[in-house]
This record gives sequence, structure tokens and C-alpha cells, in this order.
Amino acid sequence: MKLTQLTKAVILLLVLQSSINYISAQSKKEVQEELDAVLIKQSELLTKNKELNALLNDYSIFYSKIKKELLSNQNQEEPVQQGTLSITESIQNLKNNSLSLSLVRDSLELALKKSNEEITRLTIQNEVVRNYLLGDAEEASFPSLESEFEGSWNLYLRPIQMVGKPFESGFISTNPLLMNDSISANYLYKIEFGEDEIATLSFKSGEAKKVFYTINNFSVNAPYDIVFTKQSEFKLVAHISPMPNGLEISYEVPLKTDKVIYYYGTIKR
Repeated sequence: MKLTQLTKAVILLLVLQSSINYISAQSKKEVQEELDAVLIKQSELLTKNKELNALLNDYSIFYSKIKKELLSNQNQEEPVQQGTLSITESIQNLKNNSLSLSLVRDSLELALKKSNEEITRLTIQNEVVRNYLLGDAEEASFPSLESEFEGSWNLYLRPIQMVGKPFESGFISTNPLLMNDSISANYLYKIEFGEDEIATLSFKSGEAKKVFYTINNFSVNAPYDIVFTKQSEFKLVAHISPMPNGLEISYEVPLKTDKVIYYYGTIKR
């Protein structure tokens, strides 16, 4: 059966109408999806804008505080660019001032350290001179046992020099010797005898040395030695002689010269 022209036209119109309806429905859906995406993006941008405004407010408060702290009154209303340069300059000035103060502080600390060292040196020197001047006036001590050496003893010494070959001539120079650093550094002015055969030797230089000591051939009537040692780095042999004015003591100054120099004097509590 053949379709008439009218029937064909009606069918064509129906097909076209269906296509238009489908296309229209699809276009509305796409438009709605795009609109929804735009609205979501707008919401995100509004949120971000709010966050940026809050951050801008914080920066404004911070900048205002910095301006108040670092800029003078006449520079408070400077534009941001100029104000930033002024603040940078102020910070650099603060750093320079801080560095200058640090240098001054270091200089003062060094001066104070040297002053304290000088005070210590003079205190020891005064004690040494006092010991030397008052040595004969101090009451003599005569230990009858080795154990009675425990405690603090003061030494009243002066340097003496052997003349010529000491074992041949027997002469001793009593002329005052120049107390150079090498001789003075070995000036022993106090000994603290402790327990377990440990002693503390105090030198005029300010050095205090802990050492072991051994008393050899102790006697109340005859000479004997006290040997002070610290491993292989230090050794000092003090010769002790009981005399009417107290215990006389002498020890050789360890100098690498052809001169034989001793410290000689008395040791008393």
C-alpha cells in the first residue's frame, strides 16, 4: 500500500517535532549544568575573597603596628612603597646598633676578664710579698710525724744562685736576682697536703697544680726530701731541713740554662 503525499508530510512533521523536543530538552540540561558549575565557582570565589579580605585586614594591622614602632610621627602617613623602604632602613639601623652594642659588650667583657686576671695576679703577688716580709715573724712548725704535714703550709722564699761549680766552690750568691717570668712562674708560695698522698701546689703565676707527694727519709733532726710528681709531666724535689727557726726548704728552679738557681726559705703553717 502506498502512502499518500499528505501521510508522508504528517510523518515528517512528527519526526521533526520529536527531534526538536529532544534537542530542546538536551540543551536545557546542558545549560542548567553549566549554570550550576558557574554558581559553584562563584561560591568558591566569594569564599576565597572573604579569606583574602581577612588576610588583608591582618596585614593592614601588622603594617600599622610596624609603622608605629619603626617610623617617626612625620613618616606615619607615607605610602606603602615609601613606608616599606623607611621600615627597611630602620631595621638595618637597629641591626647596626645591635652589632655595635655587641662589640662594645665583647670589649667590656674582655676588659673585665683582664682586670680580674690582674686582680688575681696582684692578690697572689701581695700574698707572696707578705709571706716573704713576715716569714721570720711567723711561729715555726715542727711536725714530729709524717701525718702532721696534712693541712696548709705557707712558703717564705727567695731565689738564690750557685756561683761557679757548686760542688767545688760551695759559694752561693745572695744578691737579689731579677725575677723574670721563667723564674717567677716556679715560685711556690703555698702547699696544701691532703689525704691519699695528694697535694695542691700554688704558684705565684696563679697556677694551682694537684700532684702526688712522697716524703722520703722523714726525720725530726735530719734533712729529708718531699717529692712531688704528676705522671711524667711534672716533678719537683723539695729539700727539708729542720732548723731552730723552723723547717727550711729549697728546690731547684727547672730552667734549661747553665745557671743553677734555687728557691730557698722556710715553710710554716
